Amino acid sequence: MNAQSSTSATPLKGSRHVPDSVRSSVDERPAVERGVVPAERETAHTDNTAKAAISGLQALAIQHEMRVNYERVIDETSSEDGSATDQKSLLSFKRLLKKPESLLILSLIWKESSFISQDMVQSIGMDKTFRSPITQHGLAIALSDEPSDVSALNSIVRSVSIAAQHFGLVQREAISPTKIALTGTEKLHDLMLRLSEYNSATLERIPQTVR
Repeated sequence: MNAQSSTSATPLKGSRHVPDSVRSSVDERPAVERGVVPAERETAHTDNTAKAAISGLQALAIQHEMRVNYERVIDETSSEDGSATDQKSLLSFKRLLKKPESLLILSLIWKESSFISQDMVQSIGMDKTFRSPITQHGLAIALSDEPSDVSALNSIVRSVSIAAQHFGLVQREAISPTKIALTGTEKLHDLMLRLSEYNSATLERIPQTVR
């Protein structure tokens, strides 16, 4: 009987049983309290994490403000429209042009326009992407990640360029039965410069405390 009691009290080989005498001697306090990790290092880590979070918030604020700025210049441009287009179509064009993908498409058309020189583009580490003129299908190809995306993107570019043409931002010209040339106008150039001014003011207004 005593032998059985002695055997049952013996830990099995490979088990994780820790005798009470050993467990009581283990210091379960946090590493900082035990002096394993200096308190200064832990504080620095916390500060860096907080700074990263603040930086992220600033980035979101800037992104939001720049989107508001873009919507503002579209509103300003559409208010100058003197055509007899019905109000429903006008609002539809405006909503389409305010989408982020429309800004990307208009920016590329503007970059390829005659108002932006090759030297200007190269001075910021970029280059002209298209051989003149830029076409609707060519722009769709440039924006696509996969060949299967081209058809859908071609439809988007077409819709955006038609809306932009309505407000005098883009000229669409059929240069062949299957090719539509897209040309940025002086009005598009003025819109992009105005947007740049608004964005510069945003960057000055939002504090950049974390670099």
